[in-house]
Amino acid sequence: AEVKPNVGLMIKLTSKTNLRPKEEQLLQSRLAFVEDSIKLGADAIAATVYWGSPAEDVMMRQFAEIASYAHDLGFPVVQFAYPRGPYINERYGKKEDYRVVMYGARAAAESGADMIKTYWTGSKETFAKVVDAAAGVPVLLSGGAKTDNPVDFLKLVWEVIEAGGAGAVVGRNIFQRENPEPFIKALLRVVHRNEDPEEAAKAEGLL
Repeated sequence: AEVKPNVGLMIKLTSKTNLRPKEEQLLQSRLAFVEDSIKLGADAIAATVYWGSPAEDVMMRQFAEIASYAHDLGFPVVQFAYPRGPYINERYGKKEDYRVVMYGARAAAESGADMIKTYWTGSKETFAKVVDAAAGVPVLLSGGAKTDNPVDFLKLVWEVIEAGGAGAVVGRNIFQRENPEPFIKALLRVVHRNEDPEEAAKAEGLL
C-alpha cells in the first residue's frame, strides 16, 4: 500500500544506529532497496555519503548502485552529502568549512545526484560558492537542530535562497514545534516567494 499518495514522498535508503562502535559511526549502510521505495509510492530516492570518511569507498559505491538503478526506473536521487571524518577535522577544523562543503557538493554532483542536501557554511557568500561548485545540481540546506526562535531559522533559509540554493530539507525545525503548520506555511513563503522572513512570520501569525 502507498503511504499518503497525495503527499510528495522521499525515502532514504541508508542509515546507521548509535549502538555501533564509535570507529564505525562514519558509515551509513543500506537499509532498504529502490524497489521497496517505489512500492511505498516514493517520488524520490535518497542516500547519504560521508565524504572524507574512512568508509567513503563503501558509501560511494553504494550510492552509485542506488542512483544507477533509480535513474533506470526514472526516479530522481537526492544525496545527503555530509563531509565527515578525522582527516577533515585535522586539516580544516570543522566539517562546515566552506571548502569542505564545496568539495562534497561537487563530489555529489559528479556521482550522479539530482539534488544535494548539505551543511550550512556560515554565510550567504560562502554558501554561494557551494552552489557554484555543484555545477547546476540544486543544493538544499540540511535543516539541523531546532532553533528556539522560528524567525531565526526562516532567516537562515532566506540566506540559502539568496545564495542560489534551492530550499531546505527540514525535520526537527518542523516536527519538534508544538504547532508546526504556521511555520511550514511561513517556510514555503520564504522558499517559493522569496518573502522577507519577518514578513512571512507575521503573515502566518508566528510574531
